[in-house]
Amino acid sequence: MRIIFVLFVTVLIIDIYLMVNVSTFTSAGLVALWLFFSGFFGIYLIRWQGLRTIEVVRQTIVKSQVPKNAIFTGVLVFCSGLLLIVPGLITDLFGLSLLTPRIQYIFLGLMQQNSGLAGTSFSEGNSNNNSFSSGSCNCSQIIEGELADDDEKLN
Repeated sequence: MRIIFVLFVTVLIIDIYLMVNVSTFTSAGLVALWLFFSGFFGIYLIRWQGLRTIEVVRQTIVKSQVPKNAIFTGVLVFCSGLLLIVPGLITDLFGLSLLTPRIQYIFLGLMQQNSGLAGTSFSEGNSNNNSFSSGSCNCSQIIEGELADDDEKLN
């Protein structure tokens, strides 16, 4: 946690220094305009890609597959949008770089390795119901049960 705080403060100081130097070469109005539009684009990106990710996840689940790539891509685009909302030229550069396919591919690989979902998929079990199982586990045990709604008893 301490490393994240130090990294955040360091990037903030470098961003302020960079914004002051860029504004002396161009104008403060241009830098302010860039920060405004990058923040607006970040908000738009989070909203648009969030809705798109939800739709892709729904379609993937309907096909009886785990939507891991859609979820990981959605997380990357969300982080990109957050970096664009935060005022600063370096954070904007990082946010825009997360939108490139090559950088996304690198981060998707890292996220899948660290999450343990590399071999996870939906598969047909011995029953007619689809069951969630890991590709490394060949478990055929089926646990049946019933769902009871306790809210009706309270009313």
